[in-house]
Amino acid sequence: GFVAKFLVGPPDGHSSTIPPEGRMTTIIPPWLRPGVRAAGQAAQTVTAMIPPDFTLLHLDRQDIGCTDTTLSSIVQRSQELQRYLRKMNDFMQVKPTDMLRMIPDFSDAYQAGITWAFCAVEYLRPV
Repeated sequence: GFVAKFLVGPPDGHSSTIPPEGRMTTIIPPWLRPGVRAAGQAAQTVTAMIPPDFTLLHLDRQDIGCTDTTLSSIVQRSQELQRYLRKMNDFMQVKPTDMLRMIPDFSDAYQAGITWAFCAVEYLRPV
């Protein structure tokens, strides 16, 4: 049968015991922790300074760069991102030199995110 890997609480919310956590914890190599912490704080500060702008949601996808060709590449870009995430899955084994070799993967992940955002405007548009 199937085994639950994650449960928020007992099924009835009262009497059953909570099963142990089944997900793997995210581990960042010790040499990378200060940089990740600083990058996260910088990203949060910069993001908080950007005023909300919802005009993007009122545009047509073609007007912001999501051509039919781009739209048809979403499946491929999603698969590329999944490959990248699998590489990063065992993060404790990543060395500084590995990070340099993965720069093209970071670029692919960024491009996939931009493609999803620009192609999603017609689905996210307020009614």
